[in-house]
Amino acid sequence: MNRTTLPVKGMSAPTFWIWLLGVIHGRLLHSAGIDPDSETITSGYVVKMIKRFFSACAVRADSGREKLKKAWEEAEYALTVLEACEPALAAGQRMLPEGEIGAQAREREKAARNLAEARAKREHAMQQLTANKSMIQDELLHAQNQADATAERLLSLFSAYANGALRKPVRQRDLPELPRQDMAARILAAPNAVESGMEDAWRRILDRTKEEVSR
Repeated sequence: MNRTTLPVKGMSAPTFWIWLLGVIHGRLLHSAGIDPDSETITSGYVVKMIKRFFSACAVRADSGREKLKKAWEEAEYALTVLEACEPALAAGQRMLPEGEIGAQAREREKAARNLAEARAKREHAMQQLTANKSMIQDELLHAQNQADATAERLLSLFSAYANGALRKPVRQRDLPELPRQDMAARILAAPNAVESGMEDAWRRILDRTKEEVSR
């Protein structure tokens, strides 16, 4: 899967221009330097780009949540079908032995039909649930890869900027820390206080598919 970056304004600028911007801010305007508290490069540019990064991650979480809406609905329906099939499947295991006649024979035939129908529904629901699980996993992974690639690109730009501003080789500890964004948690979480998140549904999907593998 391609590690494309999130759309962050100003991040596509060539590294040379960011270095030159650091030169201007650090050597001419004296608006960039090492923060005495964090001991990392800081300036209006650095603060602005970090805010844009966090904003881009929030927008990506919202778009991922919207993109997966149909997958969640289908997965929830598949889980409902699987739960509804359980009684018929359990009853099928207790069918009357062959050789019965009359009412008992008809009861056995009915139970056999119900069992066959329940198995068919269960198989279709599991196929749907597995497909939705893969779709959700792919989206969560893609969002995480994008956020990680964006953070790496920003740190690369900050390194060039700091090199220009400080007029010396830049160490890793000179760069601001960009906390890793857990995009899966952000997409699965409730977007606001009114709506509910999908953490519980995701756990049910994982548990159910894991249970199927262990059968």
